[in-house]
Amino acid sequence: MRQFVCEIVVCLFLSGLVSARQLPPSSDARTITVTGDAVVQVIPDKAVILLGIETWNKEIQLAKQQNNNILRQAREVIKKARVKEKDAKTDHLSIEPRYKSESRRENFIGYFVRNSISIILNDTSNIKQLITGVLTAGVTHIHGIDFQTTEFKKHRQEARKHKPRMS
Repeated sequence: MRQFVCEIVVCLFLSGLVSARQLPPSSDARTITVTGDAVVQVIPDKAVILLGIETWNKEIQLAKQQNNNILRQAREVIKKARVKEKDAKTDHLSIEPRYKSESRRENFIGYFVRNSISIILNDTSNIKQLITGVLTAGVTHIHGIDFQTTEFKKHRQEARKHKPRMS
């Protein structure tokens, strides 16, 4: 898991790009404006995962039941990964009829049921096992994985302490 590296871009007012600007001749004041940025790479210790389940059937009850069955199996996998119940929540639910021709509502295909689950994973070492497990349970989409650090402020302060390199 250590192969995942999270890049945190922190805007700092250290050196980097230096530009000087002259004020109008009537002023004796001269200024130098300094701006810069820094990149701090840290190993993430938290991940936010957004999963999706999509099922469809001509019968609305069957489409919902299929979706609920996959959701139940996915929740079992999530529980086995030691994710707290409060860290795995349904994020979105939609049910809609679909037709081959949406403009004319002809040739009914079926009811599409979509469910999204948001997971906060505080132990990133088992992320591969979790993803494999939920996909095996029937989850149809991984909408995204956002790797984060819980010590963002600490890393930002550390970056500000470093002396700039002049090039």
